[in-house]
This record gives sequence, C-alpha cells and structure tokens, in this order.
Amino acid sequence: MKRFLILTFVFFLGSFLYSDSERKPVPLKRGSGADVLYFDFGETAPTSFFQSEKLQEPKLEDLKLGFLDAAPGYYSGPDGGEVYQWAKNHYQWKRADGSVFTEWPTGIFKLDFPTGIGFVFAPTPSSCNGCSPTLVWNYPDNTKITKYWISNRKEYDTTFQKPLEFQNYLLVNESQFGKPKLELSNLVFYGSEKWSEFLRVFGDEVKTKTLFSYLKQEFGFENRGKIPVLLFDEYVTAKEYVGFDLPGALPGELGLGGKDAIVLCCGEQMPEKTGNPNFDADSLRRVNFSMAIQKLTRNAEQVSCLKTIAETGKAPNQEIMDPWFEEGFASYIESRFSDRKRVWLYMETEKLIRENKVPKNFKSLVDAKYKDNIPYLIGAILVKHLHDVYGKDTITSYQKETCLGLDSTLA
Repeated sequence: MKRFLILTFVFFLGSFLYSDSERKPVPLKRGSGADVLYFDFGETAPTSFFQSEKLQEPKLEDLKLGFLDAAPGYYSGPDGGEVYQWAKNHYQWKRADGSVFTEWPTGIFKLDFPTGIGFVFAPTPSSCNGCSPTLVWNYPDNTKITKYWISNRKEYDTTFQKPLEFQNYLLVNESQFGKPKLELSNLVFYGSEKWSEFLRVFGDEVKTKTLFSYLKQEFGFENRGKIPVLLFDEYVTAKEYVGFDLPGALPGELGLGGKDAIVLCCGEQMPEKTGNPNFDADSLRRVNFSMAIQKLTRNAEQVSCLKTIAETGKAPNQEIMDPWFEEGFASYIESRFSDRKRVWLYMETEKLIRENKVPKNFKSLVDAKYKDNIPYLIGAILVKHLHDVYGKDTITSYQKETCLGLDSTLA
C-alpha cells in the first residue's frame, strides 16, 4: 500500500513537471526577441501634479502577448512566467517580478503587484471622438491617482482620490495656475492679483470652520482633503475651462462647486485697493462672499457621494439629474449663513409665486431644470421644508439614493 502511494505521487509529480515543461511559449506581440519591460509606480501615491507627471504609464503594446491562436489553456510567458488564456485578448500573465498582467477583450488591462500597488487602463468610450483613455494608479492605503481626459480642453486632469477618507481633489498644475495665493485650512486658492482684496478678507467674511462643522454634524457631508479653489478673472476663460456656462443665480455668484475643485468668477469684477479705507470697505461690502459657501457645500456633498460609492462598492447604473436638490441644498445652506442670501431667496420666491411660475408637481420641478432660477429658489425652499418637517435623515437618504443612481422613495 505504501509503495502504491509513493508510485502514485511520483507519477503525478512527473506528469505536472512534464506538462509544465510542455507549455507552449508565447512571445510579446511587439517581437519574440523584445525585452520584457518592468514598471515601478513608487511605494506611495504622489501628492502634487509635478510628482504625478513622473509616474510610469504602461502601454498595452508594452505588455501584450502575441498568441498564435485563441485556444484556452496554460502557456509560458516570455520571462518564463505562467500564462493562462481564457479566450482571444483575455488572459493573465504572472510575471517574473511578481506582478500580474491581465487583459480583457474590451481593451481594459491592469498590472497588479503583490504589495497592493497597481495600474488600470480603461480605453476611450466609442462615443467620445478624439478622447484619451482613463489611467488609474492604485496604492495599498486605498489611494488612487486618476487621470481623466477633459474633452473640451483636450488635456488630462489628475486627481488624488482616497474616497473612504473623504478625500478627492485636483492636483493643480502650477505652471498653468501659478503658486497658491492663499492657504486657509484645507482650502488652497489660485488666482491673479485681481483677487487680492477678496482673499485678504476671505477668512473673516466666510466662516469655513463653522460651515464644515455644520455639514458634518448635521448631514455627514465633509471633505478632509485639499480643496483647490481656482479663481478666474474673466467669464470666457472660466467657461472654457469647465466646458459649459457657469451655474449661478446671480452674476455675483458664478462658479462651480465640483468634486475635484471649486471654480469662482470673476476677478475683473473684484474691488481693488485704493488706499481710502472707507471706499475700500464699502467696495468689499458689495462682494457676495457667501457664494463660496454655496460652492463649498456642493463640493462636500459630492465628495461624500464618492465615499458612499466606495463604501458600498456599487457604481451608479444611471446619473440622476436633479438640480433642484443639488443647487437647492447648497442655496439653502448658504441662506442659513447669509442674511443677504436669505432675503434674496424669499423675495425672488415670492415673485415666482406672483408670476405663477412655481412647478405644480415633482416632475415639472425636475423638468424645469435651471429655468427661472428654480433650483436656487424653489429647490432651496423645498430642501428647507424637508429638513424642518421630516428631519436631516430625509436629506441624507435622498442624497445617498440618488448618488448611487437609484430612484429615490422621496421622489
């Protein structure tokens, strides 16, 4: 019996070694004699744009294997590593340096290391003509560096992402925007000298700590990472940057509270210091500083949405377009911190009522989109009503459901 077990073990071992040695070799597609390329993405994620520009970017042609047929099975890679092919353009290569390269028929590929560091390449959607792929570098602490192609500017934006810790921000190209003009808490401002007076008093005019504390305690919305604030002098350049008309109910509050950064406009309308204290103080009183509250609120809500997506592992299956809530919530929060905004909100809403322009049902509210400033007025009033009557949980549940692309029970 013992002899039989030994012979059986030797037989299976010999079969395994024989089958391994008999695996068909598969070369690199770029040439059977080409060198195998190895990559190093660093141990930690870069935290600046210039550091991110030094990241190695593997190309599919660097790694792709040149199979002669699509037969499923085991093969031997050009470095001797094990390869398994499921189908044409769908295989995995365990490379000599410990990394694992996987290609899918969709054109997606990834390169993973045992340390948890990795790279993902997502090809351009067929609907986006002239676009470039999305590139993602992953790190063991759940940090991602993502390069998104911005079609209107025909260039990449690079973001630092750690969604489980409420962090998502643009790595600002300082050769384009210059050095920061002001760093206040986690806000980093970039702009020209036209914004000097605005920035000089910003900390006194906008109580960011109070705002952030309220958003966190009341709704669980926060942003623990950097918040780049891009200050544009002219509307046309700001519009060219974001790719569409800047949202805002008033000329003095045009901007965008994006998930990666905040855009504010316009420096050419900002007061300049004259040397006359009374005149300068009067000019600053005319500046709508509370617009920053609105944009910061939108930013915190969106970063919190990214945290929800990462936490649940559920990617949205549809995008819920609801400016009544997105802008209405931000406008409502702004009105809580600004008497000027609150007075404007009620006056303009009363005007809509007199002119019979208030939507009659939820569908007409959604269909109205930005018409007649409805999101900033009726949206804000509706959010206030929900908050006052049904409580904060109604706000947070709606935000989470729509964030995940689900039809909300509230709707």
